[in-house]
Amino acid sequence: MTPESFALRTVAPNIFDAYAHPNILLYLVLGNLLSSELWRVSEKIQNRVLAESGKTVADPSTLISAIQEQINRSFTHLHIAQVKQVYGEIDLVAERARLGEEIVDAALLQIMSHFELCIAKGYIPEQALRPALEGIQVGQFPAYFYSNFDLVRANRKLLGSGRSAPLGLTSCVDETAIFAALAMTLPAGTIKNVVALTSPNHTTAFGWNHDGTPWWFYGKNKLYFAHDWQHSVQENAGGNAQLAFNQVMNDMGRIISVAGTFDFKTGQTNLIETHIDEIAEKMDELFGVRLHQLQAGLNRPRIPMPEDPLTPYLRSLLSSQNIGVVQKTLEESQDPACEIVLYSYRSLNVRNPCLYLKAARNQPNSKALAKTLSTVEQVLAVVRGIVGRDSVFQDRSRIAMPDETLRFGTGSDRDKALLLHVLLEHLPKSPAAAAGVVSILMSKTSYVCFGASTIELPSLQEVVLPNEPIVFRLGD
Repeated sequence: MTPESFALRTVAPNIFDAYAHPNILLYLVLGNLLSSELWRVSEKIQNRVLAESGKTVADPSTLISAIQEQINRSFTHLHIAQVKQVYGEIDLVAERARLGEEIVDAALLQIMSHFELCIAKGYIPEQALRPALEGIQVGQFPAYFYSNFDLVRANRKLLGSGRSAPLGLTSCVDETAIFAALAMTLPAGTIKNVVALTSPNHTTAFGWNHDGTPWWFYGKNKLYFAHDWQHSVQENAGGNAQLAFNQVMNDMGRIISVAGTFDFKTGQTNLIETHIDEIAEKMDELFGVRLHQLQAGLNRPRIPMPEDPLTPYLRSLLSSQNIGVVQKTLEESQDPACEIVLYSYRSLNVRNPCLYLKAARNQPNSKALAKTLSTVEQVLAVVRGIVGRDSVFQDRSRIAMPDETLRFGTGSDRDKALLLHVLLEHLPKSPAAAAGVVSILMSKTSYVCFGASTIELPSLQEVVLPNEPIVFRLGD
């Protein structure tokens, strides 16, 4: 896969992208480090821990616990039925065409097996999973899309504005990426390593402090140190650590570290032997047993793969303590790996902004909406109904996907141009689509051109395209 193809996957990755390309998580983590809001949260956490301890240097485990508490307190984790309501559904036929039948069906097989186990063991009530199971039967799956930190926070607009309203909506991948990014902002000498333990159904963070203390961030409401895990084992599994793990993550099949992924099923690994051994040792220390899932992976013949190109940047930015260092490293680098992080961050300061248009065409809610429309006038009415004029990022140099503009009811001229563009393309039997649609983004205004028409954004008036420098051109 070329860097450009992979970059396209990171713009608005869904659950099947994450299964096909697990290293996407690394790019989400560094994209989060570009968020000034994430650094503000980190500063708040560190100041609170220092104030409560009365010390000048915070205890590493206390800091890790404070990160988990902040995530748990600040964000709402969507259940599977809510995902469908908020984000829509993924068309499995289209996903098979995009990613390949083998990849999508392998992910679905593991997801379905996990659902059946959860129902059989009573871990999750059948009625909670029934909407997803019924959707799969007709070729639809809840649209789990994974977001950078600023988009996670933008979702707070959907939850009300009271003092008790959460700061955003998350999935397990979002929570892991936020947790890992916040861990990377802690002072040098705090965190030694952070990896992810993953399955098609769940993503978690595992790591250890510089003093060797391991911990497991299972999700926003659960953080285990060794003594917490042992208590859970005794309480929920009669002292059987393997059974206790099976109850929460029976299908764990991958470890993702700064170097890339170790896949238990295939044996493919970007991780060197000594790093795998170190992770296994720390997992044994926390869980109190060599997990069957891990041992099965270790028993397979290894297929060594090169480290992920982002690896040196992840290592160098651990404990960077300064967003300026992150920005300088990622935004000024000529390395394609760093530019891919910018696509995840949704920066328009990239070499091929047309990748945003390609990603936008796969957004499920805008695609479904277009099928209910029949004329250009109806499309314009939809965009006119987006009354907000502010970017959800509060930054016109970043771009939102069409479904996000619809969901939040706001968008810059550039966001609305992208929404108008894809709605016109999706419009059934549209003369506009047949003629080809082009979006022209200029320094202060945007335009969408099709046939003999040029529509100015945000006014939605038909105009003559001005003779001004074009900043970005989106189209085939």
